[in-house]
Amino acid sequence: MWVDDEGAIVADAEVNLMATAIARAYGAIWQPFCGVVVFAAHDGNGETVGLSDAQRDALLTGTVFAPMVNH
Repeated sequence: MWVDDEGAIVADAEVNLMATAIARAYGAIWQPFCGVVVFAAHDGNGETVGLSDAQRDALLTGTVFAPMVNH
């Protein structure tokens, strides 16, 4: 997840609720995320690649939140 590094300091900053929720589902609970966020994956060699269809669908459908159900 790449975050707009100036997203939180602009005068009319708005929390990106979806990105914040996804990040929290993975343990990033210390801050809300503002502005534009880009999600990507990596190949076996550490190169940045686009998300697979399954990864994209999991983000868009909320499947990433399933681990939080039992907490």
